[in-house]
Amino acid sequence: MAQADRRESTNDPARVAVTAAGVVSPLGFGLAETLESLRSARDCVTAVMRFAVTQCRCKTAGQVSDWPVTGKYPVRDACIARRT
Repeated sequence: MAQADRRESTNDPARVAVTAAGVVSPLGFGLAETLESLRSARDCVTAVMRFAVTQCRCKTAGQVSDWPVTGKYPVRDACIARRT
């Protein structure tokens, strides 16, 4: 509350920066795909394949698959999205 009062007294408007919006989850990429997966009760838990899990108790996880960038996004964004 004190911070809001300070803003009003200095006429400094609140600032908001949106850096990204959307859904990236094991259920899908984007709201439509994620909602469809939820509605169809899709099971997104699979065996972990990206790293060794021999020392872990849990061998499964809800993993995000590789981002399907081909043809959907500008090349600049596709380069940023690649996994190493």
